[in-house]
Amino acid sequence: MPDALGHVMFTCTGSEANDLALRIARSYTRRQGVIVTSLVYHRLTEAVVELSPSLGDFVGRSARVRLIPAPNALTVPPEEQGQRLAADLAAAIAALRRDGIEPAAFIVDTVFSSDGLYPDPAGFLKPAVDLIRAEGGVFIADEVQPGFARTGDSFGVSSVEGWCQT
Repeated sequence: MPDALGHVMFTCTGSEANDLALRIARSYTRRQGVIVTSLVYHRLTEAVVELSPSLGDFVGRSARVRLIPAPNALTVPPEEQGQRLAADLAAAIAALRRDGIEPAAFIVDTVFSSDGLYPDPAGFLKPAVDLIRAEGGVFIADEVQPGFARTGDSFGVSSVEGWCQT
């Protein structure tokens, strides 16, 4: 694992992992707002089900959650994906703030597997990661789908290293 990872907390499921990540982000930032992509699936615990719009409108979503479009290779050139994602994130942060809600986290499945798969170009998430951090929020990489060497040759950190270091 990269030296920058100083702590590991094991969970049994992706639901538990995302629930824990959300609780950590909200505790650390003392904020409630969360931004997710519009077709994502982040699992089924009561805490994270509102972050899974792919389950349908009957699940319900609180005012503290905002949806943004996922990257789309059909409509946006690869070299513009990072800036487009960051612009959509900035708009969602502004919308939260208009409602008196501060952003706690931006959570994505880093290959957008529920949104249609968009793993490239390497490092395109960096502008959005930098933005949420600059705005006082936490970036949560939901690595259940892309982790465990499913997208590369390293154990669960191939896409994490891409957005952190590339």
